[in-house]
Amino acid sequence: MASDTYVVRSGDSLTSIAARLYGDPTLFIDLANLNDLRDPRFLKPGQVILLLP
Repeated sequence: MASDTYVVRSGDSLTSIAARLYGDPTLFIDLANLNDLRDPRFLKPGQVILLLP
């Protein structure tokens, strides 16, 4: 798997991913837009998302 992707784990949210990886939970909006997620509240474990450059 490329380092520019992330595999969603149980309990993850875009906010928690943004906070953990970038130190800024508000970047969840950019992650949602990059991944064309209509409702960023619903992630599934095992789902692969693109990360911000």
